[in-house]
Amino acid sequence: MNTEELEIQFDELFMMPSETEWVEFKTAKNAIHFNELGKYFSALSNEANLKRQQWGWLILGVQESPRMVIGTIGSGIKRIFRTQRDRFFPMPDYDFSDPYRVKARLFGTILDEKYTRLMTRKTDLDLWDVIALDKVQKNQVLSEAEFQSLKSQKLVEGRRPNLHVSSDIAATTRTKAADIRQRAFDKNHYKKMVLTYLDKLGRATREDFDELLLDKLSDILTKKQKKTFVTNLLQEMRREDRSIVSIGATRSARWILHNSNPAIEF
Repeated sequence: MNTEELEIQFDELFMMPSETEWVEFKTAKNAIHFNELGKYFSALSNEANLKRQQWGWLILGVQESPRMVIGTIGSGIKRIFRTQRDRFFPMPDYDFSDPYRVKARLFGTILDEKYTRLMTRKTDLDLWDVIALDKVQKNQVLSEAEFQSLKSQKLVEGRRPNLHVSSDIAATTRTKAADIRQRAFDKNHYKKMVLTYLDKLGRATREDFDELLLDKLSDILTKKQKKTFVTNLLQEMRREDRSIVSIGATRSARWILHNSNPAIEF
């Protein structure tokens, strides 16, 4: 069942006069415990089997009386999107091609440096605009409304379908001096700073890296976002670049260069 078929199915269920043994609507204003979801699924699937229905349906974010769509609140899909946005990572992808399961793909790496730089500078972007920009970096088709919204804010360049994230973000700042403080350097710039620090001093704590990097990151970022950036930078250098390693527990870890002696005493 693809997305279009799911939308048709939802419309048909939404127009039903009332819930049935195999169709139930829940507002899901608060997070639903995994065990409770299991009970719902078990009961609905059993009833669907008895009524000779192909599926049972538990539809979240819909109020039963009066019937209306209200969305879900809590640790749901929207929260995942917001978390990825706050980490400056690409938005998640969902695959509905299998009628019996939904596949979600979360990205922990950068796909387009321009997208990431834009996210670090324009942290007040509407979530829907962020999702649309994510489509651009993945070469996916935009709706007319998405295109017009991004174009009006000068967030994209080029002509459809060959769009790309705008690199002229400096136009949004008031002065050249302010732009220098708000511009995010290329990630490699910060990696070189980390490597140079370790090469000279031999080792460092997370506090050392915070002191080294935080005040050099874009002023547009909040303190929390700056710390998140440093965390992601160190993890990328450890896991992907393999240029540094950490020794010890997470909070008290000491960082050294990959080719340093791991038995070094702290």
